Amino acid sequence: MEHHWDEAFGYLGLPTDFPTNTSDARFIGKYTNSQDGVLGTNALVMNAYLKGRAAISNNDKATKEAQATEVRKQVELVFASTAIHYLNGAKADFADDALRIHQLSEAYAFAWSLKYNADKVISDTDWNDVMNAIGTNFYAITTADIDVARNLLSSAYNLDQHKDHL
Repeated sequence: MEHHWDEAFGYLGLPTDFPTNTSDARFIGKYTNSQDGVLGTNALVMNAYLKGRAAISNNDKATKEAQATEVRKQVELVFASTAIHYLNGAKADFADDALRIHQLSEAYAFAWSLKYNADKVISDTDWNDVMNAIGTNFYAITTADIDVARNLLSSAYNLDQHKDHL
């Protein structure tokens, strides 16, 4: 179990001295760090990984499970806020097909990933509505569609006060 926990930490892409060292964050860790100013997730994610790893070493299954839940919760929040960030970018770059489509494809991927957390915050109905609003034809999307997806995400994750500057 220790090996798998460490492997999951490695896939996150955080340096072992995170959040003191944020410049070496990669992969999901890069997004965690980019949203930290609004969400404050850096320390929460790192502390949950450290506590979970210690719990595994001490055969404390309850603490390990609680920390795994915390990691999933924080990463889900990072994904939701990053989707909002890219939706904001798509709206700002709406007139430029290449930039808009790039932003929308990123938003789509982050929003899509929310589906796979068994403890997800967003309801299945709201998630379906987000994905339908974004759609799959990024030439046909409207700024109103972008607003629908953004507002659903920000409401589900209590990010309404931050949605304009993510």
